[in-house]
Amino acid sequence: MKASRSGFTIIEVMVATALLSFTVLTFIYALNQGHMVAGMSSQRLQALNMARDIMEQVRSQEYLDISSIPKASLGGSFEYECVVSANGSFSGTKDIVVTVSWTDVAGNTLSSLDLNSSAARWLH
Repeated sequence: MKASRSGFTIIEVMVATALLSFTVLTFIYALNQGHMVAGMSSQRLQALNMARDIMEQVRSQEYLDISSIPKASLGGSFEYECVVSANGSFSGTKDIVVTVSWTDVAGNTLSSLDLNSSAARWLH
C-alpha cells in the first residue's frame, strides 16, 4: 500500500512565491509612483501660487513703476524672474511674464511655469 502524501511540491511553492513577490513589488512600485506624482503636483501648485503672488505685487504698482525683476531665489529649490516688456501687445501696455522654476522632488528635472499678464496705462 502506498501512503498518500498531502502538501505542496517545491515547484508549487516556488511558483506561488514568485507570483506573490511579483504582485507585492508591482504594488510597491505603484505606490512609489503615486507618491512621486503627488509630490510633483504639490511643487507645481506651490510654483503657481508663488507666480500669482509675484504677479499681484507687480500689477499693484503704478504703471510707470512696473519693471523687470532679475532672477532671485524663493527659498528651497524655487527661483523666479519677472520680465516686463515696455511695448506690449497694444499701445500703452506692458506685457508681464513671471517665470518660476524649480527642481522636481526626484532632484533631476528642472521644471518651470510661466504666468502672463498685461498692464495698461489707462487703468492706473
